[in-house]
Amino acid sequence: MGHTGGTCGAVSGTVLALGLLFGSTGPGEKAAKDLTYGLTREFVTRFVEKNGTVSCTELLGCDLSTGEGLARAREENLTRTLCPCYVKDAVEILEEVLAPVTSGQHTTR
Repeated sequence: MGHTGGTCGAVSGTVLALGLLFGSTGPGEKAAKDLTYGLTREFVTRFVEKNGTVSCTELLGCDLSTGEGLARAREENLTRTLCPCYVKDAVEILEEVLAPVTSGQHTTR
């Protein structure tokens, strides 16, 4: 996510997509907000269960916000070897999290 070393871009993108799909458009839409928050928590919980963290720095083993870390990531081709796996995980987890919603049987942990 912009070489900040913060939250993984695949995770950030998924949360953004959930907000766009289910998020509220105003203060009177508490149910939509609650659904979005619940789906987000479920997604993040599952991503962490699978990968140990949502932190880009921890996932890659180097801090992209530093020149040293970015150079190492480039040298070791980390964003081309590791990141696609995290994107795949995010998509698969999102599909699992959305399945109950799209089938009308949604429950959160």
